[in-house]
Amino acid sequence: EVIGKRIRDVTNSQSSMGNVQKMISKLNQDGYWTDETTQRRRDGALLYISASVARIKDHSGKAVGNVVISRDVTQTQRIELALEESEEKYRGMVNNVRLGVTRSSPGNQGMYLEVNKAMEEITGFSREELLTMPVAALFVRPEERSAMLEEVVSGNNITAREIRFKKKNAEEIVVSATL
Repeated sequence: EVIGKRIRDVTNSQSSMGNVQKMISKLNQDGYWTDETTQRRRDGALLYISASVARIKDHSGKAVGNVVISRDVTQTQRIELALEESEEKYRGMVNNVRLGVTRSSPGNQGMYLEVNKAMEEITGFSREELLTMPVAALFVRPEERSAMLEEVVSGNNITAREIRFKKKNAEEIVVSATL
């Protein structure tokens, strides 16, 4: 149904026409265009399309046509949107809880990868400072981190334990840590 028709003739929405105009401008300027866009099917369903268009030129450089490659990426887009929503809920939960929550790389030299606001308040370190320091740097006795890591590797049930942390102001505090 679309062979031999102009792009404008098979585009069925005003917003899609805006995308077509951008595409044509880019084709005239660079000779190619690639983007993700939305398109409505005849039944009204919204599709997410990944499209690439390249200008075809003859031996003299004159434009004689276009090659269009389109792919329906609706399922991928829906999965990405669901993942973003899930991550947003996770971040909202972690950032609003009054407990220090962290994620770190493994091993005795592990670094913080994520910290929540409560962890900043507990330790006195900013998020940026925590993300540039080894986890063991907060331990008054770094060997306690090693013991906790060994417990995780051995597969034993982890229970909360009290450990001594150093705050930024050098004050020592006792925290309950659970891996």
